Order: sequence, then C-alpha cells, then structure tokens
Amino acid sequence: MTKPIARFTVSVDAATKAVIDDLSELMDTSVTKLAGSLLDDSRPHLEHLRDSIRSAKDNPGTSYTTMHLALIEAQRHALEAQADFLEQIAKAKAKD
Repeated sequence: MTKPIARFTVSVDAATKAVIDDLSELMDTSVTKLAGSLLDDSRPHLEHLRDSIRSAKDNPGTSYTTMHLALIEAQRHALEAQADFLEQIAKAKAKD
C-alpha cells in the first residue's frame, strides 16, 4: 500500500534552488524526492514548532523562549536529516 501524497508549491531563493538541483543530480534522485524526504524527516520538529506557536498565541508572555527553542531544534533536525539522506545515497553508490 502506498502512502498518500500531498503536493504543494514551495518558493526558495535562487541559491537554495541551485544547491538542491546540484544535490539532486549528484544523488541521482529527483528534486521532488529530495525535498520531500527532507520535509518528511523534519515533520516531528515541525509539529513541535506548530504546537509552540499555538501556545505562544495563547500565552504570548511565556512562550517566546519555547517557540525559539523549537525553531532551533527544527533547524538542527533538518540538518541531521540531510546528513542521513546523503549518507544513505553515498552507501548506495558505494555498492554500485
């Protein structure tokens, strides 16, 4: 059974697009698959960020720090997910 897929348009600056294009080519994968994998891997932290923002709106005086920490954690996790993804591709290429 395949997972349901949702599609949406994302805008990034030209330099980010160039890096994603380069990675996609080097990793022999599509831009869509690469970007989707990075976002899917970041979902738990995106959910935490979403919840923190909701909390901040309900209680703005005490939630700023929590929201800021959630953003930092999401960014850290995104970097780890990218490294893991690249490592998997490198291992697959090494087998070839």
